[in-house]
Amino acid sequence: MKKHIISAALLLLAASASAQDASLQIHALTGDTVAVALDSIANITFEAVDGVQLLWKSEVVLSDIRGVSPALSPDGKSVYMVSNDNRLRAFSTADGSQQWAFHMRAADYGTAQSGNLAAGHSLGIPAVDTDGTIYVGDGTGAGKLFAVNADGSLKWWTGTDATTGFWNKGNASSANISYTTPLITDGYVYVGTRGSAGSLHEFDKATGKRTGFAVRPSSVTDYETAGPAGGFQTDMVANKDGLVYLYCNTYGIGAVKFSSFAHDNTCAPMEWESIQKNNTKCTGPSAIDADGNLIALIQLSSKTQVTCIAPDGNIKWTTPVCDAVTDQGGIVIDANGTIYASLKKSTTAKGGIAALRADGSLKWNYEVDENVSAAPAISKEGNVVFGSESGFIYIVNPGGQLISRTDIAQLLGNDWVAGKGRFWSSPVIDANGTIYIGVVNNAGNTRSRLVALTADGITGLATSGWPMRGCTTTHSCTAR
Repeated sequence: MKKHIISAALLLLAASASAQDASLQIHALTGDTVAVALDSIANITFEAVDGVQLLWKSEVVLSDIRGVSPALSPDGKSVYMVSNDNRLRAFSTADGSQQWAFHMRAADYGTAQSGNLAAGHSLGIPAVDTDGTIYVGDGTGAGKLFAVNADGSLKWWTGTDATTGFWNKGNASSANISYTTPLITDGYVYVGTRGSAGSLHEFDKATGKRTGFAVRPSSVTDYETAGPAGGFQTDMVANKDGLVYLYCNTYGIGAVKFSSFAHDNTCAPMEWESIQKNNTKCTGPSAIDADGNLIALIQLSSKTQVTCIAPDGNIKWTTPVCDAVTDQGGIVIDANGTIYASLKKSTTAKGGIAALRADGSLKWNYEVDENVSAAPAISKEGNVVFGSESGFIYIVNPGGQLISRTDIAQLLGNDWVAGKGRFWSSPVIDANGTIYIGVVNNAGNTRSRLVALTADGITGLATSGWPMRGCTTTHSCTAR
């Protein structure tokens, strides 16, 4: 392990040249920077570590991977991944061998994908139930929801049907399911659809039949004429009290309770809705803090902010974090309540990770001259793991100091070119510290892979907070 110590005396000397500055930008050997408060520089240590190793790459080549992330089985022996060849695949976590592949566009499942994305773009993220059933949505035109058994066999599927499937204004809907994870409860599974027909649908886990829905506007009497609007382009998340936060693509934020669903195929009333309606986009996965508040990464015009929304719908605080539109970033929270937001770069600022305190005040920025377009993950040591669109895996410690920066394409070899990888996938860390993530091959995106990595300073996933997309390795999307 290569460790680079920066002398406190040198830092103090640099700081004295600009005593009025509240922080100092320290440049690591990689060219990345971290803003550090001057009152904390006495004990700064930078570690530039070549400490990430490739454990395996998936046995089979995947198609393009766009904004989707892997999920683990409850026993940790399988990892599930979707790619643009329209397959849900299971791989052994031991060696990356393929266990099975489920074809979500097979002719047995009704009308084929329609629209200008007909050739690809499977954008659903799998969620895994306690019994091992995998739920995943697929399709940006004639979308489906699948329940797949742990052995890869079909349990059920549902698609366009006015009574039992996807619905819009009393009629069958051609569902668009993009960048979202199903939300699982004891008897039901919930999925959001995108676009002008977008709404929240509840399905019976045993039968796959629709048993309820929530729309915007949420009137129980006028939904057939008013219909939904905006739809979902990221995960729904639930707090411990059963309040589900819904954030729509262009129509603000709302909430509904699980207990408001009567399970009789009627509309569930919203608790509250339309925070900054018509001026808000929420397209990156959010998190729930220890008090049940939603911590959301919100696009407002051409800028991005982190917003804390209480269970009653009141905004507790808002912190601007980026001058660019962060369309597929994300939020995670560590065991101490520190909030981490992933950021894209702009013409005026670099991308990277922003760390915020629980009150919304900025703790530090770790800056990279790259886009970070997926949620990070937090290890039980408190280290932050994230990938960039330039194909690097970064590990940063809780103080915002670099631990390692690794070009994954360089590790993969063969038909991979150094510097030609891309991460649009959020990492999953298992109980042993193995990192699973999908990486796109920019030299040919139909040659992408799921990879398993090990790294110094990563021995497991944080066991409290909201440490990764979906909160848990199975993507429960529910506060623990």
